[in-house]
Amino acid sequence: MGIFKSFALNRISLKIIAGFGKKKLIHIILQNILIGTLIAFPLVVQISKSDESKLSKASFPVLEKEETWFKTVNDLKVIDGKLVSPHTAQELKRGNEHIAVDPQNKYRMKDNSHSYIVFSEQILYIKAYGIQLRIPYSESSLTTFGAAEFKGGGEFLAAIAAAATPYLLIPAMQFIYPLSILLNFIFIAIVSLFALPMNYRSRKKAGYRQLFTMFSYAATMPAILAFVFGSLASAAFVYTIYNFGLILTVYLLFKRYLR
Repeated sequence: MGIFKSFALNRISLKIIAGFGKKKLIHIILQNILIGTLIAFPLVVQISKSDESKLSKASFPVLEKEETWFKTVNDLKVIDGKLVSPHTAQELKRGNEHIAVDPQNKYRMKDNSHSYIVFSEQILYIKAYGIQLRIPYSESSLTTFGAAEFKGGGEFLAAIAAAATPYLLIPAMQFIYPLSILLNFIFIAIVSLFALPMNYRSRKKAGYRQLFTMFSYAATMPAILAFVFGSLASAAFVYTIYNFGLILTVYLLFKRYLR
């Protein structure tokens, strides 16, 4: 219980945080990983709750707007988890977005910066924004379907997004968590840099590393608020709450304990 109390006070009490001197580098890194994880969680939750049509629009905006491509794939069918197509191979490209029919499993995604939907013999491959999904027809809602069943490309893409959603969570976590942790390091580093001029008028003179350490621990409460609000309401305001919360916390830290 004492360990938990010490852990909480070191991250909530500004008076204790203001007295932080040297902290081991590993402790600072772990603290920033904690903050980045708290901020990232609502974003992952938001993805898992995303509406299929919104998800397809975000991933393939060009294909969503221009639907002439759908006429060339509406004879595409998956029967009992296996692709049936009159085409031996086919690729459609709209901007940086590709749809490929690949019943012989020979197609290769060539450009890492482009987005792809690839119908192979037994697996649907989707790649967008650095995330690649491998969706077996037999283990998804695409076990049996025909493209002609859909009214247009938008509805077709939404069905693909619905099949992809259960497979999206782990890749999204692998992408969002490291990115969130890295962005948090950068943000606290910038705030610490801008705080240096304020430090010259303080009673306690602190170096850059000490400021970075204090702000890393002071970021806990803003991150918790962003975590709670983002998880229960909307992830859209996670970074707004966190960024302004941290700046306000830094201001209070200087006003009450460092000047």
